[in-house]
Amino acid sequence: MKKSYLTAGVILLAVVLWMLSGLLRDDAAPAAAISAAAPAALTQVRVRTFHAEPVTREVVFSGHSAPLRSVDLRAETIGTVASLPVPRGAMVRKGEALIVLAEDNRGARLREAQALVQQRQLELRAAQKLQAGSLISEVQVAQAETALKNAQAALGAAELDLARSVIRAPFDGVLDLRGVEVGASVREGDVVARVVDLDPLLIVGTVSEQDVGKLHDGDAGSARLVTGEELSGRIRYIAAAADAATRTFSVELEVPNPQALRVAGITAEVRVALEPLSAHHVSPALLALDDGGVVGVKSVDTDGSVAFHVANIVRSDTNGLWLAGLPETVRLITVGQGFVNAGDRVQASEE
Repeated sequence: MKKSYLTAGVILLAVVLWMLSGLLRDDAAPAAAISAAAPAALTQVRVRTFHAEPVTREVVFSGHSAPLRSVDLRAETIGTVASLPVPRGAMVRKGEALIVLAEDNRGARLREAQALVQQRQLELRAAQKLQAGSLISEVQVAQAETALKNAQAALGAAELDLARSVIRAPFDGVLDLRGVEVGASVREGDVVARVVDLDPLLIVGTVSEQDVGKLHDGDAGSARLVTGEELSGRIRYIAAAADAATRTFSVELEVPNPQALRVAGITAEVRVALEPLSAHHVSPALLALDDGGVVGVKSVDTDGSVAFHVANIVRSDTNGLWLAGLPETVRLITVGQGFVNAGDRVQASEE
């Protein structure tokens, strides 16, 4: 009887184990199927739609203001300063007397030379009449002609010496320097004054070899001086060859200065506008690096794929950057761009 109970127990245990194994197999199979079918979670990013706008590119470079021309005036004769008709720093006109030397004996020499010319003219006329009567030779007439020419040359020298006793402005400008005072003695060749021409004014600077090809003679530009003045003009000169040391090219912007503002020699920032193009205005915070360390921005296509665009910065301002080369309308990643790469699929939500 005990053997019957033992046999029944073994059979019952086998049945229970068989039933449990079936349940386990049934539960494990759906679980594995569900696990295999469940997709991986997509990275969530935030995007904003940007539209291209027309923007004008600029070439920006530093420089300084300079006069159109500056000339040191030198004494062309000796003498003593008799008067100074124009104060230093005054506006002057071409031909205006700036420094007057004492006449000394220049007037007397001039009058003597004038009298001698008159005398030689009379002698020549008399010689010509005598020659007509065959009373003197042609050689004597030639001697009279030579004497007249010498007297005329002496007269011209006396007139020139008297004219040089007055030092005049060579052009309209400003008497920027006067190195003598009344009573001072000057010698021929001494620098006695300087006149500068401030209208127009030049803004002189240098541009890089990458930018010089974008500029042309006559291009409009503007200059902002460190003193606050805003000046506008046009490029009048671009160097044909680069500086050997800096590899930069000299550029001159000519700006009107009718009031002759004393702004020569002041640091300035020059901006020259180029042709307009389409670009997107973005915050610098949107910039990211690709695997190669290139700076750019990341966008999301309509199918959720990430694309990388190299940052072609054409202009910057206090509010952000202008990037060219992007599609006319583009969805740029504003949050999460550092966690995804080009080609990834993401779940994007608009800001």
